[in-house]
Amino acid sequence: MLERFHLTEVAGLRPHELSGGQKQRCSIARALIASPKLLLLDEPASGLDAPLRAEFFDVLRQVRAEFQTPILLVTHDLDECFELGDEMLILREGRLVQSGSPRAIAERPVNVEVARLLGIFNLFQAEILELDPQRNLSRLRCGEFELAGYYFPGRLRGDRVWLCVRPERLGVFPRDGKPGSNQIPAQLVRSIEMPRTVRLEFAGGIQVELARPEFEKQKLNKEWLVWFPPDALRVI
Repeated sequence: MLERFHLTEVAGLRPHELSGGQKQRCSIARALIASPKLLLLDEPASGLDAPLRAEFFDVLRQVRAEFQTPILLVTHDLDECFELGDEMLILREGRLVQSGSPRAIAERPVNVEVARLLGIFNLFQAEILELDPQRNLSRLRCGEFELAGYYFPGRLRGDRVWLCVRPERLGVFPRDGKPGSNQIPAQLVRSIEMPRTVRLEFAGGIQVELARPEFEKQKLNKEWLVWFPPDALRVI
């Protein structure tokens, strides 16, 4: 196990002399020596900086490849679920509310509660105005605006729903004329620099994530239009 987890050189050290990454590898090796039926990991990457975190993820991939032990990992980090998990279980106050692949849950949360827990969605109250399965079309009223989306199976006209849209699926344009289809005038409140993107926060609770080059091309906009692509609209 020392060799497998690259701990041979530190085998004679005391625990307090190990680095954070070495401690993590040591704890997993120690647990696997007992041939457990299930390996439980509770927030294992918390407190690790980016290089140690990447190193630890490599260790977990090694464990999955070399051992048959199932792993149950508890985390609040959605990126960890995508990077490590085959199946994600969403728990709320001790109750299972949704399960499935990370991508499936991120694309279609089962309810508003899950969408809020994931923290990656714009959520707006809306009313279904039109449903047309033959044309694969639905129309929603969201505040004072109407939006067209694909057909929403299992819904009825007049249903009050939550419109759910991921920020990176929205687009923005300069407002230099009458808004087009699914374009809503919006007032920019602030822009926030992220590691790889720029998050634009508009009045009304609309958030848009743009790649940095795209933001640079539009950062001088005086007025904005936010575009809601029909295929990005989900209702819950």
